[in-house]
Amino acid sequence: MPSSVLTRGCALLLLFAIADAGMAQQAFVADEFEAAPGLALTAQDGPGVERFLRWAGQDALAFARATGATLPVIALAGSALVPTATNLDAPIGDGLRGEPEGALGVFLEVGDRLGERKMAVPVVALFGASLLTSNERFQDAAFTSMQSALYATGVTMGLKSLVGRARPYTDDGSFNFAPLSPSRDYYSFPSGHTTLSFAVVTPWVMYYPGPVTYSLLAVSAGTAVARISKDEHWATDVLAGAAIGAFTGVFLARRHLREAEARAAFQVQPLVS
Repeated sequence: MPSSVLTRGCALLLLFAIADAGMAQQAFVADEFEAAPGLALTAQDGPGVERFLRWAGQDALAFARATGATLPVIALAGSALVPTATNLDAPIGDGLRGEPEGALGVFLEVGDRLGERKMAVPVVALFGASLLTSNERFQDAAFTSMQSALYATGVTMGLKSLVGRARPYTDDGSFNFAPLSPSRDYYSFPSGHTTLSFAVVTPWVMYYPGPVTYSLLAVSAGTAVARISKDEHWATDVLAGAAIGAFTGVFLARRHLREAEARAAFQVQPLVS
């Protein structure tokens, strides 16, 4: 079996492992509790799939406001840190560059596959499959993961074009920039693979914290290392990608979890005898 098929299959299995973790941790929903005489405490009716359409609109505005408020601060901090950080890019790249063999090589290749854009297909399919279940938490997690991947990738692609940083394989150095260049040779910052990998995994960690989902973060870290070892990105590129993906996943998951907690609250209704 070709190694590319094997590693892509492993990446797909990781996504299904996420799904299994979600299905295994069904949220408990009580229908009725004992209440004071004359009152019944009942759970609110479950939400329909129309919530996803509402989230698509509301979250886009909220995310734009959040990024608009934080990007200037990040840019200011980055302008102070980048000169120091980029001095480490070359030595880190020299230490990680190469094609590792054995289990490490397979691990990094799986991580690299998890960050490919074509992995959006199983991410969308996973959300579609979640709609066939009655597990609202699983549905929300799958949608949030898909939405996080979309938003984070949009931010990353915009930054790639604006920054125009030269990739390591060009041998132009980490301080060479060509903003708005159409060439992918100047799409180094930030790492799109790393962004996508963290954006997909982070919401599942937020919804189902535990050993299985935490271990998936290690695979996302493998995506970052793989991009350096393949001479596609500098260390600061993958750090920025990881930050964008994780921030987007946490931001969206917190919004959706807050709403889920609110709708899981009980409403008191009078009983007429």
